[in-house]
Amino acid sequence: MTIEAERRILASMGASMAGLGVHEEAGARWPEYFVATPGGNERALVLLNALARHDARTSARVQSIALAAGAGRFPPARVASEIQRIVQRCVNDVDDPFQYFRPSDLTLLRRKGNCVNSARVVMASALAAGIPARCVPVYIGGELRHTCAQVQISGVWRWAEATLTANFDEPPMTALLRGAERCEFQEGVT
Repeated sequence: MTIEAERRILASMGASMAGLGVHEEAGARWPEYFVATPGGNERALVLLNALARHDARTSARVQSIALAAGAGRFPPARVASEIQRIVQRCVNDVDDPFQYFRPSDLTLLRRKGNCVNSARVVMASALAAGIPARCVPVYIGGELRHTCAQVQISGVWRWAEATLTANFDEPPMTALLRGAERCEFQEGVT
């Protein structure tokens, strides 16, 4: 996704890029920013979902994850579980105090991102596989502390946590309580 395409999506929803940085890699320019929007965190999640829907339609990397996970060949639950596994192994979870938004392509190219970025890749990949998906907030002590993807299988929303070594449909807090670790990039895994 180009910087201008991302900017247009945000503007159509009354938001803008703040703290915009441009990351140049692999012959492309990628936006790296945090969202400036009235409405705070909840509005930022609406924007994140819109951006992931765009990635699902336009990102060859996202579409290749959907295909590698078995889209069109296996049942949706198996495909969604495999998408989660692929993202867990291909994206290193990193601390990001500013919670920068990055296009799925940049997250996959750099092989690192925060929870917002990983959730966006999972959601976009599931959508590219034809599975309904969304990014959702995780509150701890009344504060938004985490973002995670969910996929809809047979009408039920199921967890697809990609920043922790969580099992498919395991809530993030359950994974933390059992001692799940942060995901780290594994060489050679696609």
